[in-house]
Amino acid sequence: MSQLRLRDTSLEIPISSHPSSSGPTRFQAIDDVWQSHSCLVSVQSASPPPSAVILNTKDEVFQWTRYLSEMESRGKLSPIVTSAARELWNFLLKREPGIEVPHAGPTGDGGLLMAWDRDRHYFELEVSPSGRYDWFYRDHEEDTYWGAEDCTVGSYSEDLLSTIRRVWPESESKRQIEFAMVGGEQR
Repeated sequence: MSQLRLRDTSLEIPISSHPSSSGPTRFQAIDDVWQSHSCLVSVQSASPPPSAVILNTKDEVFQWTRYLSEMESRGKLSPIVTSAARELWNFLLKREPGIEVPHAGPTGDGGLLMAWDRDRHYFELEVSPSGRYDWFYRDHEEDTYWGAEDCTVGSYSEDLLSTIRRVWPESESKRQIEFAMVGGEQR
């Protein structure tokens, strides 16, 4: 069982990570709390999985895509924003098959913020109402950060790609094996 914890508060909300259970899903709970308290939220699991385990179960990916559809149908996100978010998610999922679903919620201007907090690494993608995106990275240990603004979905800079490899390094060995198998040609 996971809990939704509001940052800097003691409010905890038990949530389910399986769509067939009676409680709210992680994404519904995050959205409800985000809307009612206008604050950042994080999900804490009672027993976190080891980093070598693929974290995006079919149920979680299903819940994530359903969350985007529900937010669009409820008028909280525009079709432009959900389409851009899906394309960014598919890009990340293709490059990093074990990527966790993001912590996410609508922004005040009708965009969508997606964030991943992995040990020393914090990475976020923010889709604006125009369908363009910003990305931000912070290394908590080195106290360094970088990112880019007003990027076009479908166009991914080398800075973004190297940052993704930094946040999800466990996929680097897989990429090196694939690189060697195709005769040194990048896919």
